[in-house]
Amino acid sequence: MALFEAQILLACTAEEAFDFLIQTANIELLSDPRLDMEIIAAPDTLEMGSRIEFTVNGFGIPQNVIHRISSVDRPNQFIEEQETGPLQLWRHEHLFSANESGQVTVIDRIEFEPPGGVAGFLINEERIRASLDGGFQHRHEHLASHFGRGTD
Repeated sequence: MALFEAQILLACTAEEAFDFLIQTANIELLSDPRLDMEIIAAPDTLEMGSRIEFTVNGFGIPQNVIHRISSVDRPNQFIEEQETGPLQLWRHEHLFSANESGQVTVIDRIEFEPPGGVAGFLINEERIRASLDGGFQHRHEHLASHFGRGTD
């Protein structure tokens, strides 16, 4: 199992960042445009047990994916896990760590396993990591433009 982690310090509270990231409309907004993500079905606001059904064009292959919110600890974290999709495992932990100055570090920790079989040769850990790097750069730019970057 591979682990990827990205983080950004934002000039907002943990509650503000948490509330923004559980709004389904913001998922597409923050998604890397190269993935051509389209949400098919999801509640407006994510909560424990919510399912997010979407299509994504990952590595040039259109895919149908379903994620489920498996844990919520407002405003500290929520976890989404792949129920159906191309990878053998996808577990995305969204963490919110407040500091003394009223800012928050948003940490995204993703555990994943590439697909098996022939697809695993094409969509390997290295390619997934490169895609995640680009995707989280896009995500962080949008979060920083919405909330402002925090200061150390």
